[in-house]
Amino acid sequence: MFLASLTLVFCSNGDVDESLKVKKRRTKSVPLSEVKAEKTGKSILKITDIIFDKLVDVENDISAVPVLSDKDASSQFIFSWFVNDKEIPGEKETLLSREYFRENDWVYCRVKIDDPKVSFPEFLSKRIRIKGPLPELNLEPPEEFKPPGIFRYKINAKMPDVENFEPNYDDEDEIDPEKSVKFELISPVDKGIIINPLTGEITWNITKELLSELGEKIKIKFSVISPSGRKISSSISLTLKEREGNNNNPDNNSTLGTEIE
Repeated sequence: MFLASLTLVFCSNGDVDESLKVKKRRTKSVPLSEVKAEKTGKSILKITDIIFDKLVDVENDISAVPVLSDKDASSQFIFSWFVNDKEIPGEKETLLSREYFRENDWVYCRVKIDDPKVSFPEFLSKRIRIKGPLPELNLEPPEEFKPPGIFRYKINAKMPDVENFEPNYDDEDEIDPEKSVKFELISPVDKGIIINPLTGEITWNITKELLSELGEKIKIKFSVISPSGRKISSSISLTLKEREGNNNNPDNNSTLGTEIE
């Protein structure tokens, strides 16, 4: 029989030498995906986001661009498109034609990395709502105006499906607010400018006192709003000069200059 002996080394103060103690190590739980990545030395490729066109409306096709976790990587993708939670059969590409959706529809897509050797999870995009078309503008220079006096101007605007611009100029009672554009003053808001929200008519009483405050030039900015709430902004620039002296003076025959944006 053999006897095994264990020798403990004590320090001068009677404690056990710390170098001989067995230390317990705490272990950390690591996800399996990280373990695989550590073994291969590479990050696991995945889709992190889907970027849509900045403008998504009924007049344009929709394109979606997947964003990969590795910016230097490239891959093929399989798309599945949905409109109002119904999948569009056969649409597997990055582009969805505008023939499949209408104004106020909800559209989203599911995207998967196309690799026959590896099964990648699908990425679900955010839901986007299809906007209606923008209003159309057909601005014309105002009629000649010599201040002081009342300046008038009509903003020429309509929706694309309206045949002509005339409905905005008729009586307010004949205008359907659900189908017609609306008008809104942007600036200046403290000079007495009034814009009729239904007809687009600008009325501005420019007095002598106001002329002295305005100087020679001012820009009137306004918005035209579609029934679905989309806005398009524009402006007219006026060069103002108080009427003085002889009407035959060439400098006073035309005192209004207009720039259309």
